[in-house]
Amino acid sequence: MATKKKSAIDYWAGTEQSLEEYQIRAAQGEALQVDSRAYRDEDDERTPYLLEVVGATGVIHINGPLTNKDAWYNEFLKIPSYNAIKDALVAAATDTRLEQIVLNINSGGGPVSGISDTADLIQKIDAQITNLHLH
Repeated sequence: MATKKKSAIDYWAGTEQSLEEYQIRAAQGEALQVDSRAYRDEDDERTPYLLEVVGATGVIHINGPLTNKDAWYNEFLKIPSYNAIKDALVAAATDTRLEQIVLNINSGGGPVSGISDTADLIQKIDAQITNLHLH
């Protein structure tokens, strides 16, 4: 006896309306992306997930392979994307409580696309903030 292969729809955890919307979009070939920011309140000013504030120091933790894909699970698994690194850099550079920024890097790198913009931002922040350190 052959068993039916289970699909995502067999395990749908949303509402019937959201399932119908998903099925319509999937039938039209639309890519469905989930943005973790969609689950936050508009006025939620949380610290970017790669940034840790320790006293007057902003520590940006970049661990593991880099990615240029922003997926909903990056924040939960602490996967560093180029956009997440840039978000953390901008947040640290504009936080008036911070006197220095430390980039704590333990990464072998990642895709080339995205690195140039990130490097340019690091250079701009380094030119404006004298206490930017790499570790």
